Amino acid sequence: MKHITQSMNTFSFSILITTALIVSIIVGCSSSNSEAADFPNILMGNADIPEVDPVPDIVEIVKMLTPAVVHIRTDKLESGFFNQLIRQTGVGSGLILDKDGRILTNNHVVMGADSLTVT
Repeated sequence: MKHITQSMNTFSFSILITTALIVSIIVGCSSSNSEAADFPNILMGNADIPEVDPVPDIVEIVKMLTPAVVHIRTDKLESGFFNQLIRQTGVGSGLILDKDGRILTNNHVVMGADSLTVT
């Protein structure tokens, strides 16, 4: 039971991090280039802080993006101490990027896997 709880906590944390990354991209893309160029001056107090659009409601963003989050299971066969095959399983998360089904995930989730199952 402890393993299942840890897996769910890891999966929930992955969803939170993925959502935070997407929100930061959305907010970052909404600022203009002139504001980005003034950022060092703003930090030093040499420029006025520009007015920005309000940050989108995080609840609405999560509702919109949650269906795009996927669970990735990896399987890998390795040779054990006496050359017996040992199946290793890993899990991770990803985000569906487009209608073609391309998925964004970290390399360590899929590196060296013999098979992937995405749900």
